[in-house]
Amino acid sequence: TGCSLGADDVKDGTGKTWLDNLECTGTENRLAECKHAGWGVENCQHSEDVGIECGNEGDIRLISRRLEIFHNGTWGTICDDYFDDIDAQVACRQLGYNTGISLGPDVEDGTGKTWLDDMQCSGRENRLADCPNRGWGVEDCGHSEDVGIECLDSLDDGHIRLISGMIKIFYNGTWGTVCDDDFDDKNAQVACRQLGY
Repeated sequence: TGCSLGADDVKDGTGKTWLDNLECTGTENRLAECKHAGWGVENCQHSEDVGIECGNEGDIRLISRRLEIFHNGTWGTICDDYFDDIDAQVACRQLGYNTGISLGPDVEDGTGKTWLDDMQCSGRENRLADCPNRGWGVEDCGHSEDVGIECLDSLDDGHIRLISGMIKIFYNGTWGTVCDDDFDDKNAQVACRQLGY
């Protein structure tokens, strides 16, 4: 499904505007099949450029590692309360990965609606929307609590993640910490590089 966004909800484009006065019946497979004024026949400014949101109920996506879910025609965030690696694994499997880890709220804050809170997946669910939670839109979170995840095809020994500034390292099937003895800026640079910074 999809919904149209107002011109105020999208960044102004640049270059040629190709279509104006678009009239689709809703059965077309491509926008080019819809009735329109003609290619390049337009009287628009880029401040009128259109945007859309696409998704199916319960779809999820990652925006800079922030987890979002589609509900009621709108993408929204998920609160980090009770969200753990089991919930992240369900989400990552839904996205086509083998496994995943929760990053907690260590991601850029989202905007708009927070759809889910208090996620409690068992790990057997196929979709995040099937996991027990407080209910759609029932939450007590600010966007500073938006959850992030990292999806992986496998979790190898030595994989690290950052949780509220603390390094967690994976070894022999278990997450642990790194001691600060002799840990200096060079070590920090290596860890940051491993994390993609």
